[in-house]
Amino acid sequence: TIADKLGLNGPQERNNSDNFKILMDYVRRYKKMNLFALSEKKESNIRHSQNNDEALIDDLMSILKNEVNNKKNKNVDVLSLFSQICLKLNGLRFTSCKSGKDRTGMSATLEEVNILSREFDLADNEYQKALDTLRREPAIQLSCSPLASE
Repeated sequence: TIADKLGLNGPQERNNSDNFKILMDYVRRYKKMNLFALSEKKESNIRHSQNNDEALIDDLMSILKNEVNNKKNKNVDVLSLFSQICLKLNGLRFTSCKSGKDRTGMSATLEEVNILSREFDLADNEYQKALDTLRREPAIQLSCSPLASE
């Protein structure tokens, strides 16, 4: 975008920073309420230790903090990290942009490929290919189908 080329990414950087602070506070409260232990009990067939989940969240939050502070243009790692953390916290994440098209579509396709990786064992060497295919083939996307306009 023009803002990117001119280095005027202030609103995007502020948004990432503000939302990181909100997430950091949420993680603090999640730990304080000992919700990692409750989430472990719910997942009876998939056992994760409470300490491993907490350590993973701490690691992901540290990486996310670095990425948010990194003034890299269109840093998709921020999206991916927020998504992983929200998933581990049994949370909900959504993405929206002003027009509701480009960034939202990019985020949705990224989430779809992450689900393929996580739930259906998509091979690492197929990750980028699947992502490119979902973004290149509009017929695959429901929002582009004739049914979406009805």
